Amino acid sequence: MTMQQLVLSFNNRAEVLELPWPLQEHSLGNPHNTYSFNTINMGEVLAIGRKKLKEMTISSTFPSKPYPFLLTKNFPGPNECIQKIEKWRLSGKPIRVAIMDTDINLAMAIENFEYGHENSDGSGDVVFTLSLREYSYLNVERSKPASNKRDLKDRPNENKEKTESSYTVKKGDTLWNLADKKLGDGSRWREIAKLNGVSDPRTLQIGVELKMPTKGA
Repeated sequence: MTMQQLVLSFNNRAEVLELPWPLQEHSLGNPHNTYSFNTINMGEVLAIGRKKLKEMTISSTFPSKPYPFLLTKNFPGPNECIQKIEKWRLSGKPIRVAIMDTDINLAMAIENFEYGHENSDGSGDVVFTLSLREYSYLNVERSKPASNKRDLKDRPNENKEKTESSYTVKKGDTLWNLADKKLGDGSRWREIAKLNGVSDPRTLQIGVELKMPTKGA
């Protein structure tokens, strides 16, 4: 069974929190708007409308000790994690939520953040639950002033071929992080693995040069 890692980031990855505890529990809802109305001939009819915003609930643990089953050995303490998430929650801005080895990579708003020590076991670990809702960016174009000059766009160069770039693996790199930084989408890590014949994405050899897919592919 693959152990999934939760990665939270803020402000275009200016701040990143890679949680070392294997993800214990998460649920993702993808509801639709539905409308019911009555007709003379058919009675009650249900119509399916546009999709609603996705909702996600995540439950996991901020560890206080370097347990052997953790996915990474270098991680911030529970208090630092709590302070960072609280700061993001109060900023009025969305965060990026990604779960490695899945296609989940969403901009989401923190609606609720609950945390506490489990059963007062003295370990110092802190359990938490994040309630999140999908954030939709509004792309509104500004109107351009009228102009009598006809704007002619350059014809694209049909002979120009897409080129692949390369990257040399450094300490701490993962395929998901490389896909997120180089391609703008962490869920494209499988493309890097396939392009380079990587069978185990968690064991990247430092110094190896990887081919990178085209960013806009």
